[in-house]
Amino acid sequence: MSTLVLSHILHRVGDLPRAVAEAETAGFQVEWGSDPEVAHNALVWFARGAFLELYHAPPFDESTASLVEEVAGSGAVLRSRRWGAMADGWCDYAVETADADLGAVAARCAADDIALGPAFNPSRALPGGGRVSWHLAFPDDGDLPFVMSAYAPPQRPGAVAHANGATEITSITVAHPRPDEYRRHLARYVGTSSLDGVIIERGTGAGATITGVTAAGLDAPARFGVGTIDPAG
Repeated sequence: MSTLVLSHILHRVGDLPRAVAEAETAGFQVEWGSDPEVAHNALVWFARGAFLELYHAPPFDESTASLVEEVAGSGAVLRSRRWGAMADGWCDYAVETADADLGAVAARCAADDIALGPAFNPSRALPGGGRVSWHLAFPDDGDLPFVMSAYAPPQRPGAVAHANGATEITSITVAHPRPDEYRRHLARYVGTSSLDGVIIERGTGAGATITGVTAAGLDAPARFGVGTIDPAG
């Protein structure tokens, strides 16, 4: 099994076209996830490492809870409810494997007694035609990042040049009321002693909350909506 690495940071938005426009004004190169008329997300890629996802999360339709749980597990229901009810801002993060599927990840989680929902295989139409697919799974513990496989076909652009100078996400900060316990739990989940790029600090909320994101190459904080990316260092 390949190593799990930080995949992307999810920013919940109520108005996706506005968020895309604000991100572009802040100097980011933004790619729509699908046709802008119907898209639920847009992506900010970097030359390497993690990317950002601007995600429009509508209120969760409770009539679909049983179906969502059957397909993707209770962790997917928990997150869908949370994303749909929360205010705009950083809302979650994901880890990924370079493997084509999540079979090895699921096997290791089962061996370590970490409850991971069933992997499923979503896809979406690309704005320029064609489709992209990936494998996705949600842990029952909503404080842990969800996990995904590599995109098929790969989606990172061949060249990324942000007008604001950003070159890569260097870190995210996750606050938790019991940081040492969370650090150990996260290490068991990802299968390494630590997750590069994730800083864990003590927080006052009920669970894990993303409190900061930094990027290399920025001379000043880049803001869009309620999201802020600070210069690294």
